[in-house]
Amino acid sequence: MLTELKDVKHALSAMELSSIISITNDNGMITYVNDYFCEISKFDRNEIIGQSHHTVNSGYHPAAYFQDLWETISQKLVWKGEMKNRAKDGTEYWISMTVMPIVNDQGFVYQYVSIGTDITSRKENENILLQTMENLHDIENALDASSIVAITDDKGVITYINEKFCEISMYDRAELIGKTHRIINSGYHPKSFFKEMWETIKQGLVWKGEVKNRAKDGSEYWMHTTIVPFLNDDRRPRQFISIRTDITDRVKAETALAERTKQLAKAHDEAIKANMIKSQFLANMSHELRTPLNAIIGYSEMLQEEAEELGESFFAEDLAKINKAGNHLLALINDILDISKIEAGKMELHLEIYSLPDLIQDVMTTIRPLVESKGNKLQTDCRDGGEFTSDVTKLRQILINLLSNANKFTEAGSIAFDIYKEARGNRFGFAFRIRDTGIGMTPDQLEKLFQPFTQADASTTRKYGGTGLGLAISQRFSQIMGGDISVESEFGLGTTFTCWLPSSPPDAGAVEVFDEETEALQALALKRNSELAAIPDVNRSLGEDIQSSRTLGAAEFLVEPILRESLIAVMDQFAVNRAEHTVLVIEDDKSANEQAARLLRMEGYNVCEARNGVIALACMGRVKPSLIVLDLMMPGMDGLAFIEEWRKHDKWSRVPVILLTEENKAPDDRQSNKHKPAKGGPLYVQDITGRG
Repeated sequence: MLTELKDVKHALSAMELSSIISITNDNGMITYVNDYFCEISKFDRNEIIGQSHHTVNSGYHPAAYFQDLWETISQKLVWKGEMKNRAKDGTEYWISMTVMPIVNDQGFVYQYVSIGTDITSRKENENILLQTMENLHDIENALDASSIVAITDDKGVITYINEKFCEISMYDRAELIGKTHRIINSGYHPKSFFKEMWETIKQGLVWKGEVKNRAKDGSEYWMHTTIVPFLNDDRRPRQFISIRTDITDRVKAETALAERTKQLAKAHDEAIKANMIKSQFLANMSHELRTPLNAIIGYSEMLQEEAEELGESFFAEDLAKINKAGNHLLALINDILDISKIEAGKMELHLEIYSLPDLIQDVMTTIRPLVESKGNKLQTDCRDGGEFTSDVTKLRQILINLLSNANKFTEAGSIAFDIYKEARGNRFGFAFRIRDTGIGMTPDQLEKLFQPFTQADASTTRKYGGTGLGLAISQRFSQIMGGDISVESEFGLGTTFTCWLPSSPPDAGAVEVFDEETEALQALALKRNSELAAIPDVNRSLGEDIQSSRTLGAAEFLVEPILRESLIAVMDQFAVNRAEHTVLVIEDDKSANEQAARLLRMEGYNVCEARNGVIALACMGRVKPSLIVLDLMMPGMDGLAFIEEWRKHDKWSRVPVILLTEENKAPDDRQSNKHKPAKGGPLYVQDITGRG
């Protein structure tokens, strides 16, 4: 008996140390707590004794929970449960409790003993596990809703698939479980593709890639696939989970984009090729058209002079008409080439510093005879003079185009040409305003203005002629120079064109600006070059303004077609006594060669003819000429090659060389001309000296 009492005492001592014990009376007032109770609740014993367990109530459990507890123990039954309490410092803890009612001899409950175990850590782990399970459940739901999921064993046999897998593959679940993924293999990928995949996941590594599969009905679809291996205790894969996303639409879009890009690249290459063919065609046609035209213009001029000398005025008038028609056709060809160069972005600026009053006087000299021939009056008001930096060639062409256009549509009326300074925004410039009292235009006609090959209407074209290129070219030229052309018109009352150009041209640093002092210094440098001192600078100006001057009947430049006055004016600078001088004409075109030779012979010169540079050098070995007229564009040894060879002979270095070139001939035109290969653009003295 004593031994049993000792065992009980030891058991109670052990329980006292390991359990949370409290005793309450039948009213629930605490009469005893052990040390563990005080330790976990952080209350002193005297703070607890006489209080109820409400002192440690956390508020976590509902009232019904405690009601069930009291109903149980009031019936003399043991209650077991878990309780979340709050310590004195506010921290919370969990206890697994057993509450036992103690009955006296009369059979009444007089106190309750509560024995508890701290389960706070377990509950925290349970909460973490529960949260993890909830997260996994959410992930599973999300994957099932958005992704195509499959699980296979370590051999690749399918053990699970979600509904979306069945939807996209068009197989039932029963048809897939127990099979491998070969059932949806499209045959698109090589064996090495799957070999690399298996080698990766067998090593416990994640594999990602894009796979083309085949559905049950034969349709194919693309999947972005991620395969995750799950390992057992010995770090070997026990199963694989594949998560897939349907990327069929994206792959189709990428394929279409790649094909479209390929087509665009092909179209781009074809466009470049077509543009090159167009440029070559224009260059060749330019040469093929202008060569016979030059002959027509040149011969008609010579025959006209001969007819006038013989008193054959009837024939002279007809020849003058031929000459005029030839020049008109040549101007049209030049217009077409100009607009083609503009559209191709190959039109460049050649800036010069020049006197504005001198330019206006030059334009007036050219245009006034045409204005007077139609009975119109021309008034000019140049309020502001001084120097102006611009492409004088293009500006001259713009002004002559606008003035001739005003003259064309005005009969016995007036044309006012005003020049004045005008600021637009923060840019200063000049305005060139041309007002006429002509036929005017309707709003519909104004909308068609500045379009190439377009005039107001068909009746205008029939009555007044023209191609509509002049205004289009003028507008493009003004825009290239940083300006613009505006127009106001009222039908039946007249039209006003205003061309505005900035004083400071665009991208001035990227183009060359010439002034008189610079050109004079270049000329002095040229004269000091013993090899080149005798070469006159007879083709200094660009040929782009030839078209307008020819349209108006003026001859200002020594270019083909070779005109008598221009040629003789240059020749007389170097040969006073004509009969004493021999001129060597080097020109491959038979008509142009004969024309130049005939003109020179008519003026009293002795002439030698050569069709290319090789023949010319042989000719010079026999007869030393006093002057050389040289075409740049020739087959075999062209003009540039001839000059290089000519430099090597000191005895010929003082012979003047006059350079000929077709007007409006662009560098790319020459390079694309298979009949006349060349190395550059219109040859100026700077080109020869290397200063250009």
